[in-house]
Amino acid sequence: MSQPPLTLRQLQAKATKEKIFDTATEMIKKYGYDNVTIEDICLQCNIAKGLFYHYFKSKIDITAASEELMANKFCEEARKITEGNINSRIFNLCQTMFMTAENIGVEITRRRSIQLFSGEEPPHDLEGKETLLTAHCKQFMQTMIEDAIRNGELRTEIPVTQTLEIFSIVFNGLLCRWGMINGKESLVKMSEQIINWLIQVLICPYLVHE
Repeated sequence: MSQPPLTLRQLQAKATKEKIFDTATEMIKKYGYDNVTIEDICLQCNIAKGLFYHYFKSKIDITAASEELMANKFCEEARKITEGNINSRIFNLCQTMFMTAENIGVEITRRRSIQLFSGEEPPHDLEGKETLLTAHCKQFMQTMIEDAIRNGELRTEIPVTQTLEIFSIVFNGLLCRWGMINGKESLVKMSEQIINWLIQVLICPYLVHE
C-alpha cells in the first residue's frame, strides 16, 4: 500500500529538520564538536532555540542521527558488493565501511566512539559495544562468509564467530586511532594493509583450492 503524500506542513517540518541536521553536521565537521553550541547552530539556521529542541534533544542526537544516516548509506553500498572472490568481497566491504566513516567526518565519528565506549549514551540494541557502522559491517561480513561456505569457497572449519570478533576489534582500534590523529591521515589508506593482513591470516587458510 502506497503512503499518502505529505501535507505542506509535514514537508515544511521535514525541510526544517534536514536544514538543522545538515547545518549542525557541517559545523561540527568544520569547527569540532566541543566548539559548536546549540546556540551557534540556531543562529546559523536563523531559528529559535525551542525549534531545535522540537526536532533534536541535544547535540548527541545530531551525532547519533548522522551515524544512522551514514550507516544506512553503507548498507546500500554493501549490498552492491557481489563480484570477485571472498577475499576481495571482504576487503571491499571493509573499505566501504571506512569510506563511510570518512564521509561522516572525524569529529562525529570520534564523538560517537566516546559516547559508546564510555557508556555515555549507548544504543540499546548494541549495548555500547560498537558503532552502527561496525555492527552492520560485521553482519554483512557474516553473510558473506556463510555464503562462501555454502558455495564451496571456504571450508566449514572456519571459526566464524571468532573471525568476526577479531575484525570488529580491529575496526574499533582503527577508528580510535583515526580520531587520535584528528583525521590527518585517510582512514581508508590507513586500513588497507591491516585489512589485507587480516584476510591473509583469518580467511585464506580456509580457502578451498580446486
